Amino acid sequence: AHGEGRSDRRSDRVLPVAEGRRSDRRRHGARASSSSVLVGAEGWLTGDLRSQLAKDPLVADSIILLNHVGDANLHWLYDNCKFTLYPSLYEGWGLPIVESLQHGKVCIASNTSSMPEASQDLAIHLDPLDFIAWHKTILGLVEDQAALAMHEQCVARNFKNRDWSDFTEDFFGSFALKTRTWQKVAA
Repeated sequence: AHGEGRSDRRSDRVLPVAEGRRSDRRRHGARASSSSVLVGAEGWLTGDLRSQLAKDPLVADSIILLNHVGDANLHWLYDNCKFTLYPSLYEGWGLPIVESLQHGKVCIASNTSSMPEASQDLAIHLDPLDFIAWHKTILGLVEDQAALAMHEQCVARNFKNRDWSDFTEDFFGSFALKTRTWQKVAA
């Protein structure tokens, strides 16, 4: 995932999943019970990662790589998954986290940049480079259905779906508050 001093941030997103799949295979052999699905367009610096995953005998048949998934299929994937992962190093917003929560799914996501805000603090946030924590958290949700159900109930009770008008109102409301504060200071 890392090569010659540069980080492939798309590779970093998948490392916890691949390592979890390898560990699952080591512990349970070929009878590992589920597949992981990696959804995303092939792009900058993803070729090596996809090649490594396809050739790794411990994960090749348990990580499904999907490219250019349409909206209907993406909704189906969200609706039929146990939970989602988003171990990105940096994001401008983190739309997949919001999409996961919109579908009532628990998301394990990085604790960096805007991701805690995007998740309304409903995702399970971890350091994206703490592979041990990711592995333990993933296995915890896979093996403890009661814990997964508890997190799903929290998402169902607390997630507030927001549209562009909500964001516009927040932005201009914040701007107006700051303007009034500066007017008081200047007066």
